Amino acid sequence: MNNNIMKKFCKELRLNACLNSIEECCNATYGYITGEYKVNDLDELEDALLCIPDYIKEIKEIIEEIIDIYEQEGLNNE
Repeated sequence: MNNNIMKKFCKELRLNACLNSIEECCNATYGYITGEYKVNDLDELEDALLCIPDYIKEIKEIIEEIIDIYEQEGLNNE
């Protein structure tokens, strides 16, 4: 398999994991607000929400890495 294809695939897996983690945090928050999900205390919910900026930062880094791979492919094809 092409090395760049494998790199992009791995980055896309990381990206998907970050997005799923954000979704879980949001679902837990929504569930807590609607009473469908019980957390031990409000600090647990706050901790989950505080992770979201870290996921956003990682998503930005992953996208930049994917762009770099595409740009490198473009340079190699010229």
